[in-house]
Amino acid sequence: MLSLKRPRPREALFLIAVLAGWSYFLWRAIGAFGPASDVNAIDFNSDSAIPVLMVNDQRPITVFNFYYYGADRWGAWALLLMQVAGRIAGYRWTADSVFVAQATWLFVGALVFARLSRRDGLVGGLVYLIALCLHRESRYLIFALSQVYSWQTPAVLLGWWAMRRFYEHQLESAQNERRWRSWLWLLAASVFSYLAIWSSSASSLFLVLLLCVETIRALSRTGSAAGRRVLTTSSMAFSAVMAATVIERIQKWAYGRFSMQHYGNAFATHFALDTGHLVDNLQVQLAHLGRLSWWPLYVVATLALIALAGAWAWDLIGRRHGLRGRVHDALADDTVILALGAWGIALLNVALAVAVSHVRANNYDDRYLTLTYLFGPISGMLTIFLLLKAAVRAHYARYVQPAFVIVALALLASRFPRPAFSAQYHLLESTALALAEKAPRAVLMGDYWDTYVFTALQGDAAMVPVPLQGTFTRTPWTRNAARRAKQVIVAFRRRPPMAPVSPPPTLRQFGRLFRLVDPHWYDNESYTFALYARGR
Repeated sequence: MLSLKRPRPREALFLIAVLAGWSYFLWRAIGAFGPASDVNAIDFNSDSAIPVLMVNDQRPITVFNFYYYGADRWGAWALLLMQVAGRIAGYRWTADSVFVAQATWLFVGALVFARLSRRDGLVGGLVYLIALCLHRESRYLIFALSQVYSWQTPAVLLGWWAMRRFYEHQLESAQNERRWRSWLWLLAASVFSYLAIWSSSASSLFLVLLLCVETIRALSRTGSAAGRRVLTTSSMAFSAVMAATVIERIQKWAYGRFSMQHYGNAFATHFALDTGHLVDNLQVQLAHLGRLSWWPLYVVATLALIALAGAWAWDLIGRRHGLRGRVHDALADDTVILALGAWGIALLNVALAVAVSHVRANNYDDRYLTLTYLFGPISGMLTIFLLLKAAVRAHYARYVQPAFVIVALALLASRFPRPAFSAQYHLLESTALALAEKAPRAVLMGDYWDTYVFTALQGDAAMVPVPLQGTFTRTPWTRNAARRAKQVIVAFRRRPPMAPVSPPPTLRQFGRLFRLVDPHWYDNESYTFALYARGR
């Protein structure tokens, strides 16, 4: 019979303090980075609106719901869970509540990161939060509702942590009756790997990289005598990642097949090695990295890891056993492994941005470097912490961690961004509510950027978004609503604001003719909404 170990009062108080601090910074992040705040200068737009529409979708769940509508580039498992929860509870999600769920999950990554370095857990968790919330480049898009990285990152870290626990139970457990726990951790690694790969297929490479890092850690801890057991364990962990990859590929194939059958478009994102442009791509990505505000952290981590790799190579060549012992001790240290894994993710992400044609096709948008912007500074701060511990005399080494934690906490608390009022979001919200009040559940037509952005903010009376014929759509099934409608509202954006707009007298959309009834059905400084009725 298993006995539950009660935590000591001091340990319980410490855990309560950690969770209280975590909750405090989460609360500040929700206020600072939410859709109603303009801290990151990211406008709420139709891309941001799609997740809100997805979690409130009342249609039957199909494989089309498994990915972000109209794109198979990132998976929607979290949105599906929220959709099911909303149906059970009878709750309608708002942009703010979706963001709260997203930010909370992203902050879970800090707790997992802390667990990956038990001795220096506070340091690991704090550097994660500092890089996430204070680094301008990493926080710029990772909190945006339209991006996958907030869902992908904790899933990757949880997959790493489950792998770590699987390795430990396989290699360090001496009690056969407890070996079943290792299989539970392998199952957990498979599940979290699946969620990470479902979020983004690039996670397969990140997880394989982290598996290699864990293999290095295990070999450094157990020695060459256990090499065969380590390789066997690594093979099983690799099989778990590959199984998750295969399942996601089958799922994506089903998504494309369903989309083609029902909507005439597979909505597939094509990835290929960008042969012939690799040098140009590298130059662009290096230019992005050269403009980073925290570039010294990237340099410190890179130089330290080059030095570690050089020491390892010199050990192999020169057979210097004293140096070999120090290298093995370093690679057995959880914090060193944490810094190595973070640096590996940052570097591998840059390599993907250079190699994949999709990045160049999207004008080298630096959103593809978001994970580099997050994990690069993390690795740099951990490296500085490790160098400080190594530089301080042994008698004072125990003070390095508390001092680092105090400084990190002070920095995080004092430099944490404050909410900034977003006039654009509040104008969109007030406009959306006014439209829904005048014409609840009516058909709203317009450009892609001028339809979904309003309907996601309208609550129970939400209108039906139908982008105009010939423009991009993420909800192809709504076209039938336009064909059936007797009246439609059409959005026309004012460029520049307050500029006059002259809606056309007729519109032919999806085989129906609509005639202008009221050219100024609703106006504000940014939009004119015209009322059209179906002609005879």
